[in-house]
Amino acid sequence: MADGSDLHAGSGFRRLSTDDLDPSERFDYWRSLFPRMDLDLTAASAADHFVGQALLCADDKGATFGYSANAGAVVGRTRGDSDFIMISTTVAGETRVRSGHGPALEMSQQSGIAIYDASQRLHTHSRDHAHLYITLPRATVIEELEGDVGFLQEGAFCPPQAGLARSLQCHLHMMAQDAAHLDAAAAQVAMRVAVDLALGILASERSTRNGAQLRDHAGELHGRALQFIQQHYADPALVAATIAYRLGCSRAHLYRVFAQRGQSVGDVIRSVRIARASSLLKARPAIPLARIALLCGYESLSGLTRAFAQATGTTPARLRDGRESRGLR
Repeated sequence: MADGSDLHAGSGFRRLSTDDLDPSERFDYWRSLFPRMDLDLTAASAADHFVGQALLCADDKGATFGYSANAGAVVGRTRGDSDFIMISTTVAGETRVRSGHGPALEMSQQSGIAIYDASQRLHTHSRDHAHLYITLPRATVIEELEGDVGFLQEGAFCPPQAGLARSLQCHLHMMAQDAAHLDAAAAQVAMRVAVDLALGILASERSTRNGAQLRDHAGELHGRALQFIQQHYADPALVAATIAYRLGCSRAHLYRVFAQRGQSVGDVIRSVRIARASSLLKARPAIPLARIALLCGYESLSGLTRAFAQATGTTPARLRDGRESRGLR
């Protein structure tokens, strides 16, 4: 992983290589190109055999396009003051990126693109690696996404490999292939397209992940509401407003959560009460019907009878007497 911060903003493409340097100087030169990363070789003796090539371009707002390729095994760490977001696609070799103590993200030519937040102290290990990338200042991303960048805390992850992700991957390849034919003005046009695609990917990923969090929250709220109903169905005063208050949400939000599952709060309450009444009618024949009505949240037997007939097509008395098959709606 490299950031290519040593560039003239708003210029064209810049090609860099270690080929013309003394072997003992090559890796130090390569490391100097990427000052926001701490780079090292896995073996000091490998310095004499290191080779690297890069193609870089920057816009006037701090974004950077890059292609970098190096032979050998290189480990890297983002520095504590690193403040960029990178979207990268591996084109040769392999790299392993770890954020904190989480699992490593393994990237190869078949992996598509990955998103990296350099502020999360990333650790990288690559071998004979080449990749294309676009980096954006973290401040730019925060501004464009209106501060909603919590999804980046994962540090290193892959978004869905379709749509804008596929478009950016193709565009980065095009920039590398056509660099020799693009003057400074054309290079900046290509940079604007790359930046817009990258910001679009980040915005889409934010929406996807926030939507998943909302769905998870809705699922949790639905489960808690069902549990509350099971525990309090015997209370005649049990209504949606009571449940919403006890669960810490608005009644309208509770209605939406149930509606998303094809349910209404009132219907679920009635279903639970009728199911409980049916169970008592069959299992406890000695309990008076009026008592069953009270145990199931109805203030009178007539209330239970109406609800029971509407739900089952028979009455509590017929069910208890075994005459439910002859009951009429």
